Amino acid sequence: MDEKIYTRFEERIELLKSRNMSIRKNASREIRILKENNYYNLINGYKHLFLDRFEMGKEANKDKGDIFLTGTKPSELHAVLKFDNTLRSLFLKELLTIEDKVKHAIVQSFMSILRMKIYISNLNTQSKNIII
Repeated sequence: MDEKIYTRFEERIELLKSRNMSIRKNASREIRILKENNYYNLINGYKHLFLDRFEMGKEANKDKGDIFLTGTKPSELHAVLKFDNTLRSLFLKELLTIEDKVKHAIVQSFMSILRMKIYISNLNTQSKNIII
């Protein structure tokens, strides 16, 4: 795997533009999104939804790496990131509820079995002490 070298913010913008991402110089919202979000989480995390596989498959583009669909903006990747985070939060909340109920059911089952074993053990102890 190639070692990743840190690039300045301006270099990352130019790299994205060279890969067909639409970022105008006066696009303050797009610039702000790129400044406020981790590049890897935003770009590498969601780029697969916005890649132009047809262009990437052309022989002339083999060495260019990722090529975005024409018109793709950082705000579109950011919208998917926000949606993913919201969905993840909803799932986590429900999974924690399910986990709590499963743990409760396991404890109840364990205690039920333990009570039965204690009851049987007491019966065996009592029957040994019975004189006929």
